[in-house]
Amino acid sequence: MPNCIFIPTPPTTIAAIINTMDIVNKTVYEPGCGDGDFLKACLMANAARVIGSEPDARLNCHKLNVLPNCTVYCEKHEEIPEWSLKQIDYVYCYLMHGMMEPIITSLIPNNKKFTLISLNYPIPFWKDDVLSLEPSIRIRHKEGVYPPYALIYKYNVENGKVVNQMSIK
Repeated sequence: MPNCIFIPTPPTTIAAIINTMDIVNKTVYEPGCGDGDFLKACLMANAARVIGSEPDARLNCHKLNVLPNCTVYCEKHEEIPEWSLKQIDYVYCYLMHGMMEPIITSLIPNNKKFTLISLNYPIPFWKDDVLSLEPSIRIRHKEGVYPPYALIYKYNVENGKVVNQMSIK
């Protein structure tokens, strides 16, 4: 049973996030991928490979495994085989702080360099490495969409340290 509520990322936010990524021929991982909309959009933008994990079977994310270059594990991040999460270029997280920290820190030993994109939540456990926790980009959603706006934080990570927080102009 999931320990959080599934809130789908609006398509306009997904498009804005992907526009900040150099995604062609790259590998993208999304822990807590929900219904897989972000992963599908990455494939449409020519990502080489996408990986997702989603412990809530009610979201039917396992159906994405029929897509080429897509692997979705219908289990918690901790239960995914370690070999499948090597050489990841991008990690997209729309999870709360307490859930992000163990996931991100577990990726560091096998991924010396990657870009982390977080929606709405800055990464507090890296606050000493980052001079500013201002969002890289802010998107206003339509009336009635929760949350009413999206804050996209983008970090380059090398050897477990944030090298820089990227700004999107």
